[in-house]
Amino acid sequence: MNKECIKGTVIGFILCTLLSMSVLVLANTQTVTRDITYGIGVRLNGEMVQFPEDSRPFVMDGRTFLPLRTLAEMLGQPVDFDPATNTAIVGSTTPVAPGTPVGNIFLMVTLD
Repeated sequence: MNKECIKGTVIGFILCTLLSMSVLVLANTQTVTRDITYGIGVRLNGEMVQFPEDSRPFVMDGRTFLPLRTLAEMLGQPVDFDPATNTAIVGSTTPVAPGTPVGNIFLMVTLD
């Protein structure tokens, strides 16, 4: 066999392998449809809260999602993230006993 024939065979083999792999990847792809509802009204201490456009609350598949950072900042609480434990930290990092009152905060979520 000459070099051109071997070269063509190797290129053909590589192309077939790549095409086969892409077909397998496409075969494992699926589409997921979610029912998402925006326009959630939130009252904080009796006042209607306006969220920034990029962090609006929403309902997805029957569950209400509120943006933690935005809400905590509205409450005047510091927000941090501990990547070592994958934990969001809201408020003081000083431990508080369970059941200890942390203030008079009343939050009501309604669907508008």
